[in-house]
Amino acid sequence: RKTIAMSVGWSQGTTHYKLFGKPSDRPLTVLVHGITAALHVWEQLGTDLAAAGEYVLAYDMIGRGTSSNIDGAHTMAAYVGQLAELLLALAPETQGKSSQPIHLAGQSMGGAVCVGFTRTYPQLVARLALLAPAGLPMKQLPFAVQAMKLPLLGDVAASLVSAKTLTNDMTRPYAQPDLPANQAHMQATREFMEEQFKLNPQYGKVLVSVLRHFPLDKLQSDYAVLGQSQQSQQGQQGQQGQAVALRPTLLLWGDRDTVCPFENHKLALQHIPHARLVVVEGGGHIDHLISRYDLMLSSLASHFGVVLAAEQPSE
Repeated sequence: RKTIAMSVGWSQGTTHYKLFGKPSDRPLTVLVHGITAALHVWEQLGTDLAAAGEYVLAYDMIGRGTSSNIDGAHTMAAYVGQLAELLLALAPETQGKSSQPIHLAGQSMGGAVCVGFTRTYPQLVARLALLAPAGLPMKQLPFAVQAMKLPLLGDVAASLVSAKTLTNDMTRPYAQPDLPANQAHMQATREFMEEQFKLNPQYGKVLVSVLRHFPLDKLQSDYAVLGQSQQSQQGQQGQQGQAVALRPTLLLWGDRDTVCPFENHKLALQHIPHARLVVVEGGGHIDHLISRYDLMLSSLASHFGVVLAAEQPSE
């Protein structure tokens, strides 16, 4: 299965992306990473889905990886616009798959971007998967995060942000930080952060802008819209007696997640009652990307209707 890594221009710079697999008669699957990550977190998932015949797109969000930063604020509109322009620009290369309804999955802040994108372009999302998603209330943010949101103190804090300060205490996203797989992931994250600051010395300002302007905990109304029928979201009226279409939605959440608190799954289900919940028992915020990867893979495959390579009958 071939993979292609390239950059494409958009109205505010360039977006770096990677395609796994090749076009087929199935929807394109789009993967959206979290606040401090980049597309590299999807390497294994993209490879495994491509091996099962899927066509997969992952990309670096604004100011992450090798994608351009923007001069303005890091708002939801900016992130939705980036993805919309990327899909439009890739239509020729993907044989039109990126301009047709997609399968969309996002982790943490990436989940929030998926919610915002789906609300803005409901006709473009056939199936949705939210992995430990942001966008719902958080009772207590770390002091450093609260400080960065303040006008003057936040500017000072941004100037002090470095790869070392961001990775000083990395245990919070993991339910079991001492596991060898998680220890290896922490080390890889440290190396990634060092490289990120070399590529973009203003990376700290990217994060501060997100904390100030992106609705990391204020998307309840958007979640509520996703609980409506797709006809309602598009402003269409179904005929009397006609079954309404509810977009298949997956929620996958670690029951020991304290970053995007697991208790928020109740609120998410209140807003999207038809969603299917998969609980990562004993999992933290990102364990499903590492030590519980097999559960994430099988859950996404089931949700998107993918027959994994290991499950396909031998010839």
